Amino acid sequence: MENKNQNLRFRRFIVLVLLFCFFGGLVYQGVHLINSDHDRSVRVKLITQSLESYYEHFDQYPEKLSEIEENGFLKPIPVDAETKKPFPYITKKDEEGRIKSYEISIFQKVGQKKVVFKKEK
Repeated sequence: MENKNQNLRFRRFIVLVLLFCFFGGLVYQGVHLINSDHDRSVRVKLITQSLESYYEHFDQYPEKLSEIEENGFLKPIPVDAETKKPFPYITKKDEEGRIKSYEISIFQKVGQKKVVFKKEK
């Protein structure tokens, strides 16, 4: 009888350890997703601040993000930490041919949604 109770306690202990590991893994994954989404937002915020400085200096936005680096507004240009690729940057010219609007988009893993940072002057 005592041997049965020990086996039952051991099995319960193993089940609890497995449940703890499973739920701990889920929490860790969720925190990681939130941190990576926040990191993307911070990196894009740095880029948008540099774009505004560029605009104040040249009265238009750059055609390519590399221009803010070439002109000393931000070195190096932040990229997505996970993909190591640059953020998509789309511009639009006005009637005079000057770039007066842009958008930068990121994909947030929490909520599985695309977030667009845009500015139009």
